[in-house]
Amino acid sequence: MGRGYAVVSSDAGHDGSARFGFDPEARRHYGYGAVKLLQPVAKAMTEAYYGRKVEFTYGVRGVERRPACHGGCSANS
Repeated sequence: MGRGYAVVSSDAGHDGSARFGFDPEARRHYGYGAVKLLQPVAKAMTEAYYGRKVEFTYGVRGVERRPACHGGCSANS
C-alpha cells in the first residue's frame, strides 16, 4: 500500500468442503456473486486508508459480467 496499490482476494464463499456443492448460495457467491459484494467494501476501505477516491480497478473474475466496475483486466496466458 506504500506505493498506492491495494489488492483484495476472497474465498468467494467456498469453504473447501464437499457440502459446498449442495449450497445454492455458496455456488452463487462463487460464480461471481462474491465480486459484486466484495468490490464496494474493498473500495470503501481503500478510500478510507488513502483518503481519496480509487482511480482504477482491475479484475480477473467479474470483468466479463460487470465491465463498468473495472478499468481493466489482469490476465495472462
